[in-house]
Amino acid sequence: MEDRFNSLGRFLKKTFGERVHRANINIPGKKFETEETPEGYALCLGGPLEAPVSTGETLSVKEQLRKAKERIRTKFKIGKYIIHFHSRTGEYLSLKTIEDTIETTLQDNEIIGLNFTVRMNHLDNDMTSLLSKTSKYIYLWLETGIYTANDSTLEKLGANFRFSDVLEKMEALMRKNIQASPHIVLGLPGETDEMMRQTMEKVSTMLVKGVNMQHFCMHNGSPFAQAYNNNEIKLLSQKEYVSLACDFIEILPPKIVLRRIVGEMPHQSLLGPEWTKNKRESITAISEEMERRNSRQGCKNRLYEYEVMNSYQNGEPEKKETVLETAKPAAND
Repeated sequence: MEDRFNSLGRFLKKTFGERVHRANINIPGKKFETEETPEGYALCLGGPLEAPVSTGETLSVKEQLRKAKERIRTKFKIGKYIIHFHSRTGEYLSLKTIEDTIETTLQDNEIIGLNFTVRMNHLDNDMTSLLSKTSKYIYLWLETGIYTANDSTLEKLGANFRFSDVLEKMEALMRKNIQASPHIVLGLPGETDEMMRQTMEKVSTMLVKGVNMQHFCMHNGSPFAQAYNNNEIKLLSQKEYVSLACDFIEILPPKIVLRRIVGEMPHQSLLGPEWTKNKRESITAISEEMERRNSRQGCKNRLYEYEVMNSYQNGEPEKKETVLETAKPAAND
């Protein structure tokens, strides 16, 4: 049923012709004292908004890679790897540390892609130049949290950027041929149905390669937790989220990759919604709703509808490559 939208799994299989596995690799960084001003870059794990602090022993990047491969090979005997780099919560990395780690990783011929999740305020010229340079040698994705197109909500979340900054940054990334995937969250505290649809509409017109979409998950360390426990915040039901997700998929251009369509949160930290615990059930519900509607990704995208109409009226138009379409995976020699 997933052929009704451009899922990440299908995109990777079509791009690389084989199964592709993701491995999360932590790059050891530096912690700063409370009174110190942090220097460097924080690479996020790419999970839920305000995800809890990760725990576990710190191993070298090479050792983490070896263990990740061993773990994956107990279930799958074949396939290549995309590495998702991240730093621990509260730790920061120098640009040289990130660059050296990339150089080490490029020596492994089983790794065909790299994935970074970088905060909006850390996407400066030095970071984007490094990502652009790296993308010439290996397939590279960049994820960044924009959460919503509504500035009032961004302010409530404590974000130090506005949606106009997002648009400017996405355009700059496109010019550097970086495959960007903004991360949006539906059901944020205080957002109305109209506000969520404004975000969906604006993101559907952005020049990006992919989109990460999820519902807002409340965890026990969230600054909104007290208000939630006092019944002052209502979270989306699974039915509400599925309907919104399908509405978004319908207006999203068909070529955009849906890298994530539902949120997740460690069960021990989750306050709600309860249905978050069954990710597969929610994905199935979205697929089934798209099937019930007999709809597909992009079927209500105005630009896509116009292009389809023109192709029927004037014959199949000559294909013109766009900046995003020319951003194809580099050979992993």
